[in-house]
Amino acid sequence: RKSFPVFVILIFFETFSHVRSLLTDTLHGGKRGLDNIVILAIDDESIQKIGRWPWDRDVFAQALESLNEAKAIGIDVSFFERSENDEKLRKALESIPNVVLAAEVNKGTLYKPIFNTAFGYVNLPLDKDGVVRSVDARLYNDVQPFAFEIYEKAWNVKPSKDQDKYFINFPDPNTFQTFSFFEVLENDIDFRDKIVLIGATAPDLRDVHLVPTSSGKAIPGVEVHANIIQNIILNNFLQQQGKLSIIILVMIIGALGLFVLSRMNIFYSVIIV
Repeated sequence: RKSFPVFVILIFFETFSHVRSLLTDTLHGGKRGLDNIVILAIDDESIQKIGRWPWDRDVFAQALESLNEAKAIGIDVSFFERSENDEKLRKALESIPNVVLAAEVNKGTLYKPIFNTAFGYVNLPLDKDGVVRSVDARLYNDVQPFAFEIYEKAWNVKPSKDQDKYFINFPDPNTFQTFSFFEVLENDIDFRDKIVLIGATAPDLRDVHLVPTSSGKAIPGVEVHANIIQNIILNNFLQQQGKLSIIILVMIIGALGLFVLSRMNIFYSVIIV
């Protein structure tokens, strides 16, 4: 009985968070990415064909011309400084109103794109073990997370944000339809009514994160944002159990365990404990 209050205190201070995370990670997966979410990968093959990274802005302008029928477009690339061919990309963004660009929040400062278009921050918080399991919905004033802003562009409806943090419900990795970026420049691909996310997948660009379903192998950040969009569409973010209910359950199970063990043979009690 004396151990109950100690255990309750340990729960309040997240002492068992690492063990809990390892257990709950096994509950993810078993689902596929939605067919209407497509990833355009800035991969090694695209860099070999198009040229050394970072690319000129007119490369993205050319790609946007092929995506004008998409439901919404999210570009997970930093356009924080002026560069050559900015004007071509600016005109492309003006002609396609459903594009969302990447912003970042660093030490309380918002770094946003130089272009006058919609944007959302791409920050993904890491848990103590370096794994991404959630997204902060209120990281910076009225600015939305990247995925939330893309959802609003796609359906012209602001997603509900009644929580500070949303816990991502991850499908199986590598299940979203993916094209290499260069394919858009060379082929006529139908993206009608699709949500298209453009982001780095090349290992050297280092935009990768560990997630519960990645089995220790990091996945591209653009895929994490695709997962968040899917959660918004399906309204299936994970809900964290309240600490009060956890404490009540611990006390009930502890009391039952004490009752059972006190009536068992000492040999079996030791083995069970």
